[in-house]
Amino acid sequence: MKKLVISVLLILITGGAVWFLSDVPEFTPTETGAFRPTENPAYNTEPPSENVVHREPSANFRFFYNQLNADEQEIYRTLRDGLMNTEPSIQVMSDDLDVVADIFERIFWDYPEIFWATGAAQTQLVTRLIGQSYINFMPTYTHLGDEKNAIQVIIDARVEAFLATVDHGLSDFEVVLAVYEYIISTTAYNLDAPHHQNIISVFVHGESVCAGLSKAAQLLLNQLGIFATYVVGDAFIYGHDGPLPHAWNLVNVDGNYYHLDVTWGIPSFSEDSDITDRITILYDYFLVNDSMVAATHHLRHGVVIPPATSIRNNFFVVNNMFHDTVDETVLLNALTASIDANQPSATLKFANQDLFQIAQPLLLEQLIFTAAEPRARELGLQRIHFRFRAKENLNMMTIYWVWEFGN
Repeated sequence: MKKLVISVLLILITGGAVWFLSDVPEFTPTETGAFRPTENPAYNTEPPSENVVHREPSANFRFFYNQLNADEQEIYRTLRDGLMNTEPSIQVMSDDLDVVADIFERIFWDYPEIFWATGAAQTQLVTRLIGQSYINFMPTYTHLGDEKNAIQVIIDARVEAFLATVDHGLSDFEVVLAVYEYIISTTAYNLDAPHHQNIISVFVHGESVCAGLSKAAQLLLNQLGIFATYVVGDAFIYGHDGPLPHAWNLVNVDGNYYHLDVTWGIPSFSEDSDITDRITILYDYFLVNDSMVAATHHLRHGVVIPPATSIRNNFFVVNNMFHDTVDETVLLNALTASIDANQPSATLKFANQDLFQIAQPLLLEQLIFTAAEPRARELGLQRIHFRFRAKENLNMMTIYWVWEFGN
């Protein structure tokens, strides 16, 4: 009878190791079965509310307009109305070019539906001999007349088709999840996508970058009665040495603010090529709080948004993948459940860096092998390949199960 040899191959970016069956450590829980730091912040981890809230689109979602004073709001309305009417020159009663330019940019943050203007403009300061000076603001338009109307018809059809699929009885969390997964499943990340700074790229071409993706999410969520605004800043992006300009969303779910980054949900944006063929959607930045997003995202100076402090509706919290202790039994059960459910991977997110650093060697040197051994014996495999992605800045690890038959 041929002797069965089982090994576990763990592949890392920095190296690898081969584990044979005799090398797999025994699983021996600690006396308490858990480790909890003495100073661990309190987390609100109650499940999301099941109360169904009646939602309607609201003008109150024009977040940046509501931050302006009365005089600035008048300038905002003048510029907005001119953009909506595609006026070639908009006269603004002000002599402060910097203030008017800032207000002009905020309109695009509030109105993702404006796809026919680039956000750029030429300006001309006119000083009267008697009376107040004014600025001629001349926006750059990319689509006018019949062309603009034709594109609007396509966008409206795509938006309405998606909205029709969303059950009005869904919770806030479920609505945001539906929008998030829809955009990611229908849009590829492409730096060369046409019109990638607006929603044309998503709803017409199916290729975009962070600006188009965030505006599409904002538009759909606002249409569904969920507050979402456009956020700009910098982010440390996979494959780049320093921060790059980036955009994402701030949303309100069950009365709490969260950051939502659709772009980071597209595997090809943030993962190496060896990982992207195993996954279709990531949830790293699905409803995260300020401290979670701060690991990689920084707001642009001068942009003010309300604090996001809750993790109640974070994807990993809701799906029991968030750990505020290092409990060996709990972690082993999570890995085993993933294997038993034939899931391609198992993700574990920890509340802080101390917990992650304790859990990482425990997982890599012991628990994943203990979890994998029964399936290996069951399948009669000679070798099992594991891949994993450790994201230390996010305190999380994903183990990818790669079951392969040997000779």
